[in-house]
Amino acid sequence: QDILEAFLADNCVTGPHEEVKASDLFGSYKAWADRTGEHATTQQRFGEALTERDFVRFTNNGTFYRGLNLRSED
Repeated sequence: QDILEAFLADNCVTGPHEEVKASDLFGSYKAWADRTGEHATTQQRFGEALTERDFVRFTNNGTFYRGLNLRSED
């Protein structure tokens, strides 16, 4: 099973107007991996895997990804 795909399905929403700060996304991924007992990849590999899935990396007072966001915890 694709671990990143499982994280995205469990924790993220996708859409053309969604965007998320890279550090927040990776922090959530690391916490998710710890909770589920999965081995977390490096931040560099995590970012590469996101761009391979066509999420656009951009900078604007920090590094962000366009096309996804973390689910709200309501």
